[in-house]
Amino acid sequence: MSVTRAMAISGVATVVAVGVAGCGAHATSSVSSAHPAPVTRQTMSTTPSMPTVTSSPAPRVVIAVKHATRVTPTLSTLDPASSLVATATHRVAVYTSPNGALLRHFSARTELGAPRTFLVTGARGADWLQVELPIRPNGSRGWIRSSAVITATTPMAIDVDRRAHVLTLLRSGVPVRSFPVAVGAPATPTPTGAFFISDRLPTLAPYGPYGPYALGLSGYSDVLLTFAGADGVLGIHGTNEDWSVGHAVSHGCIRMHNRDITWLYRQIGLGAAVIVH
Repeated sequence: MSVTRAMAISGVATVVAVGVAGCGAHATSSVSSAHPAPVTRQTMSTTPSMPTVTSSPAPRVVIAVKHATRVTPTLSTLDPASSLVATATHRVAVYTSPNGALLRHFSARTELGAPRTFLVTGARGADWLQVELPIRPNGSRGWIRSSAVITATTPMAIDVDRRAHVLTLLRSGVPVRSFPVAVGAPATPTPTGAFFISDRLPTLAPYGPYGPYALGLSGYSDVLLTFAGADGVLGIHGTNEDWSVGHAVSHGCIRMHNRDITWLYRQIGLGAAVIVH
């Protein structure tokens, strides 16, 4: 399953840290020592910037998706058809409330080297933004000063239907394309909720258990508190087990056919919302 902040791609000499630990293997009731071990950040490739979407517009058929566990953003100023993304310009202080107690700091870049981004869920005047935080427990939020980040909107989002084993890319709330996916096994389910893309990178091992590309998410496994010596961070990635796509067999990550993750990777950028239900 689960993504750890330092993922290991198997192979004798080709490895890359992506945060996905164990997602590429069939889930069982216990964690096998055969899963790839995490590697250091030195093995990563540079995270690419968000690509330009060039695909033709999708038919204007709007679908209504129910998100039972999604929390309505407090003081939200967001258009429901787009997301506001905040990118750190330097080390960011997070507070429990505007002018409240200091909660913690986040570096300007993630452990995998990506620009630090947050999904904005609300605002207080012009000075404060409420953001989704990439920490446990899932759904944690805090407040940051708007002067500490640069904001931009994105119309792109991802919807994952666990029961149907389907991932759908949305543009302005309209379905663009859907794909079959593998989700977490009953013992290690993919958590539901609202997340965002915190990392994007090629794995450098396209035929390995994580396929050619991986998208690290802001969420964590509710079952695996640690995996291979690191935290159980979620991700969307390819696989070398095509048979698993369409089934509930992972340790919590979302697996796609390699051709599908390759297409999706080119359409979606950091900070885009990912809704799992």
